[in-house]
Amino acid sequence: MRRNKPGISKITSLLLTLAMALTLLAPFSGKASAAETVTVIAPQSNATRAEAASMLTRFSQNVLGYPIPDTSVPVEYNDVSSGDWYCFAVEYATQAGIMSGTGEGFSPGATLTRAMTATILWNISGAPSAKDDGRFTDVPQGQWYSHAIAWAAAEGVVSGYGGGLFGTNDAITREQLAVMLYRYAQRSGAVIAGRAELGDFDDSGDISDYAIEAVAWAVGAGIISGFEKEKKTEVEVKTNALLLLPGGVTVVGDSVMLGAEAKMKTALSDLQFDAKVSRGMKSGVSVLTDAVKKGTVKQNIVIALGTNYNYDAEEELEAFLTSLEGKGYRVVIVTPFCKNGSGNDTHVPPFAEFERGLSSVYPFVEIADWNALAGANLSLLSGDKVHLSAAGKEEYTKLVVRALLAVQEKPAS
Repeated sequence: MRRNKPGISKITSLLLTLAMALTLLAPFSGKASAAETVTVIAPQSNATRAEAASMLTRFSQNVLGYPIPDTSVPVEYNDVSSGDWYCFAVEYATQAGIMSGTGEGFSPGATLTRAMTATILWNISGAPSAKDDGRFTDVPQGQWYSHAIAWAAAEGVVSGYGGGLFGTNDAITREQLAVMLYRYAQRSGAVIAGRAELGDFDDSGDISDYAIEAVAWAVGAGIISGFEKEKKTEVEVKTNALLLLPGGVTVVGDSVMLGAEAKMKTALSDLQFDAKVSRGMKSGVSVLTDAVKKGTVKQNIVIALGTNYNYDAEEELEAFLTSLEGKGYRVVIVTPFCKNGSGNDTHVPPFAEFERGLSSVYPFVEIADWNALAGANLSLLSGDKVHLSAAGKEEYTKLVVRALLAVQEKPAS
């Protein structure tokens, strides 16, 4: 996203706002200890094209045993320089025909979709013919990726989310890419290296159960590696402190957020609260859009929707976030969780993953990952495995407040 360089008055205003926030938060938030450096694997992060080129290059060399391609003719992209850590991988992947440019360069920071990944592996296999058996409702026939996904599914290289969905245009995560490469290696009879211990990664607990074996293999084979990241001690928050944030807070949510209404109202001051049973993304975004037009929405917006999934939810949410650009808002998105045996069980996980990726696209967005927190501790849910238990109301509210504090450190839209 392009943004104009702020003028002196805007910078001054931002500094004053941050100073005000720090003053107001001090009595309630406690003091975080100094940051420490930890090594993470980031399994749930979307894989960038640079990361994918690196993983595919290592996979081709370390597992498939491909020779280094002819590099006598250099590969040149206007967005890749010799000093970039991914330069060799981009050159290798391009020369070997594994990946190509986007028409605007290589776009190393852009994400790779699940359809693109299936197509890459299909091409590596020589683009064999495949018959679409119609197992995925979101893979129409006649598209550039249709044969690739049909082949990959038939070979067991890829699987969908369940409920007939493949997630065609979803960005692929680092763990999903590791799983696809692992399954491809098994299918092709390539030598599978020993598994690495994952306990050294601070976020190893974030690896999905189905992906643990594949990630351990990928680390052991040198395909994926961890990286250092600063880890800050979680800020202590209280749900009875009436925290006042500059510009106030508007909450729009569904029945899950409605269950936390009392806690939210004692945790936050200057709060507009609007949550309703069975509310979907379309209805919630409509409420917010009208409020923005009327100028009645607060400067900090919390969107807690997605439990009641509708098929245009991704487009509706992105359209709303795009409409906020240049208007000075900050947004917290609460990922949904559902495990009640309904159809939403299959839609919520990929939608939560989609929402996690929005903070890298929209700098003014912070994610409150209820999906991850609830999934790791089902005692936070009531008997229906959707709504909040007493403990869940407390932890849900704290999660939202922490995200609101974190988003204050980000630039407004």
